[in-house]
Amino acid sequence: MEFFHKVTRFPFMHTRKVWYGLSAILIVASLGLVLVRGLNLGVDFTGGVVVETNFPQAPNIDALRTALAGARDVIVVEKSVAVGMGGQLADNVGAAIRNLPRAPRLHSAVAGLGGRPITRASLHHLFRQATVQPWEGTHFLDLNEKVVGREIHRKRKSRRSGPTAENILRQLAIATGLPAAE
Repeated sequence: MEFFHKVTRFPFMHTRKVWYGLSAILIVASLGLVLVRGLNLGVDFTGGVVVETNFPQAPNIDALRTALAGARDVIVVEKSVAVGMGGQLADNVGAAIRNLPRAPRLHSAVAGLGGRPITRASLHHLFRQATVQPWEGTHFLDLNEKVVGREIHRKRKSRRSGPTAENILRQLAIATGLPAAE
């Protein structure tokens, strides 16, 4: 069986100097980028230790402070969230490390909501993100943030505060001398 009926001739060796030049330009450009921007090493190359701990009740703040004194990053993964607060365990750990001389960065993540599985791949991604691109506040693992953002935006547009809240705000505005919102 013959796929190509036409005889082709391309002078590969004749154009080798062009390809050598292109390769040299790309190598120099790559080395220049490494020198200017540096290497962005993930957790695979920077090292670190992952310690998993379960607390049946609220942890002892002094024991936590002692255990986490030398850490650079602390990632708290929990399966519950308090509305307006985020993770309760992360708040306790944050209180424990807040006044350390070299306090580690605290990353709070909530996982497994609604019975979702917590996979090894999602935890690996979470740990890598914490060291490469840290976040503030509570992060929800494996949550489609675009869908949640659209729903929050939709609720805000249709949400009405009700007459009691509006009256309280109106009275506060009058008492402080600010114009009342209509």
